[in-house]
Amino acid sequence: MILLYYTFLSIVLLANQSHSIFGGDSAEFSLVARTFSIAHPPGYPLYSILSRIVNFAVPLYSTPWRVSLISSASTILTSFILFKLLLSVKIPKLVSIFSATLYIFLFPIWQFSEIPEVFALHNLLAMTITYLIYRCPNKNIRSYLCLMAFMLGLSVSHHHIFILFIPGWVYLIRTKWQTFEKALSKRYMHMFVMLFFMLGISFYLYPIMASRTLPPLDWENAKTLEGFWRLITRSSYGVFKAYEASAGNITNQIFDSLSFFIFILHDFRIAGLIFGILGYFRLRKKNRRICIFTAMTMGLHVFFLFYTNFSLSTSFTIAMYERFLIPLYLLYIIPFASGVTYMYEIGVRLMQGRIRNTHFKKVILLGYCLFLASYLGIIIYQNYQVIKKIPQLNYFAAYAKNLLDTVPPGAIFFVGADNSYFTTAYYHFAEGYRRDIKFVFINILDKEYYRAQIRSRYPELSLPEPYDKNKDLGEFVKRNSRFGIYFDGPRDGTWKPYGLLWKYYKTEKAGQRDTEQLLRDNERLWNHVYTIPELDDELKKILHLNVVQDNYINGYFNYGKLLFAAGNVDKSIAIVKKIVGRYRGKDLKSRLILVNLLVYRNRCEEASAIVKLMDMNELYDHPGLLPSLKDYYGKCAINSPHLRKINRIIENSSDALRTSLKEF
Repeated sequence: MILLYYTFLSIVLLANQSHSIFGGDSAEFSLVARTFSIAHPPGYPLYSILSRIVNFAVPLYSTPWRVSLISSASTILTSFILFKLLLSVKIPKLVSIFSATLYIFLFPIWQFSEIPEVFALHNLLAMTITYLIYRCPNKNIRSYLCLMAFMLGLSVSHHHIFILFIPGWVYLIRTKWQTFEKALSKRYMHMFVMLFFMLGISFYLYPIMASRTLPPLDWENAKTLEGFWRLITRSSYGVFKAYEASAGNITNQIFDSLSFFIFILHDFRIAGLIFGILGYFRLRKKNRRICIFTAMTMGLHVFFLFYTNFSLSTSFTIAMYERFLIPLYLLYIIPFASGVTYMYEIGVRLMQGRIRNTHFKKVILLGYCLFLASYLGIIIYQNYQVIKKIPQLNYFAAYAKNLLDTVPPGAIFFVGADNSYFTTAYYHFAEGYRRDIKFVFINILDKEYYRAQIRSRYPELSLPEPYDKNKDLGEFVKRNSRFGIYFDGPRDGTWKPYGLLWKYYKTEKAGQRDTEQLLRDNERLWNHVYTIPELDDELKKILHLNVVQDNYINGYFNYGKLLFAAGNVDKSIAIVKKIVGRYRGKDLKSRLILVNLLVYRNRCEEASAIVKLMDMNELYDHPGLLPSLKDYYGKCAINSPHLRKINRIIENSSDALRTSLKEF
């Protein structure tokens, strides 16, 4: 019966897998599956090999769908092993299956089960090792030890955060150390255990072999000893840093740690938070061993969030943070299930001696079961409203093609950001889209082996040698400007908005001379090539989609700035009106830019209509925006009492430096 149930759950996940590339690292993993490439550090060799096998062996649908099979299958298996573990810690069967099912349908778990991502497989390995250690029998445990060693080796070959489970595993082993020690004392047992562990980590041969083929994506040149070491230790990022630019900030780090509880409240609801708290009290009494393991391992994961220091100020960084909640949610299910059981036990104790009518007792217990079913049903229904859109979601594919289609034939496409790079790299290298452009990944241009690839791929380009990433990017751009250079963000020098990208000019005068053509190109791109994604409330929960939409809107804003600089103020106003009306109606800065533009054109009546809808108290809390209001009141409402208050705040604030229009 359990196998039939999990077969049904598998069908649910299969029906909602992504058919197209996704945001974040997901498109990179699809690229690896197609091109024998090496993913970003630590390389994820186990996942990379599995993705290539699945992509080759499964004849159905697209590469992203095939690679997503690893995620969906891993989630189903993790849930099943979690179910078995809960039974082992004396959780009733009905509560165990309820909790293991909830695990699958929590939003981050469900979302990352439907796309190519590494965290579902990480959870499977971690839960399998935990179950094997906890359930290890006192007799004939040699096969268990070999299997544990192999699974640990696979974890080393997969994701670096497996290390956060090690102290908890050591604690579980310590409680049965005599049994383990006796087994290891058998002849050749140490050798067998080490052999199986080495077999598990042997998947790290993948990046060494792949690097020798000169793949389109090779972060550290893993065929060399130095490159291999840098790959597995994540030297480019810092071993446990969220990203290369992450820097210490104690206030932000504390907020990162506390945000975990906010996410728990959001995804598990208030009932789930209560169950988790009660569950720890029960585990302390009923199973101190698993209680300490869970608390220790969750604590290390929360400390990891503190240490990595995600800046939770953008959709992109929140999306990265969300992925690292997946192991925490797996661990949290254990006290959650214990809490559900505890509530049942409390109810039984209250009924004993007070309620003698057996039918009434059954009604109360039935009511509790209906409450749990409703709780699970609500979570599944609400999350399904988002998940059901994933199979046909093509915004990331459209974004990748739009970026590539922006670049004229023969020009250089300079790309650095994750969502821009991984998506376009998949289409350019895996699908052969826009092979007529020169594709350069700026983040590893300082690597000698990558420059050798660039020279081989595009011999007409000129690269400074030796190359200093802090000095020579500008030199590279100058030397190759004759081809045309288009980047996803401006750097030193003269860059002008060009659709979703920026176009390089040798001098400001050259840019000014090209203004008319630049305006025509932008008009063509924004009116005939691009479609800005419109996200409903459900789609906005997919955080990487917000990143893509923001990139479109920011590019459209830049087009408005170009029009304003060229004297086409009315067209500029029309663009900002569209942005405010359809995409950023609640954004204060965008609305104030529109107000300033209207004031600039003496359209005070329209500007006043916008200002009247604003919350003045909210504006006073943002001193950096007040110069914009000062310009409005100074020209359109000079007798308003707000003007004196605004002047006073500006005088006492160092944040109110420039108006939105001047910044625009």
